[in-house]
Amino acid sequence: MFGSENEDYEVKLQVKNTSNNSAVASKTGTFTSKRLEHSYYYGYEVLFDSPADLKKNTRYEIEARISGPDSRVGVAGLKTVQRSGVTFTFLTNENEGQFPEFLFSVL
Repeated sequence: MFGSENEDYEVKLQVKNTSNNSAVASKTGTFTSKRLEHSYYYGYEVLFDSPADLKKNTRYEIEARISGPDSRVGVAGLKTVQRSGVTFTFLTNENEGQFPEFLFSVL
């Protein structure tokens, strides 16, 4: 997630199956932003303790509740991103996104 230089953020991140509103994975904690590797942006990683097992042709919602200082970046994002047959659609204002990247694998 994007952040400001060396600031702390309280985050509750949750992945939910939209068909039954059940939580598939969640992570809560306090994270400190630092310079992202190979970038001039500041941010922090929020990683689940174990992989979230997501099923093909199923819709999921990723919700992040964040409290802390304003982030300084996250502008000029994309509304939809497709990689390896997976489509990510952002329903918030794509000009002020908070997710710089997702780590995932397709099995």
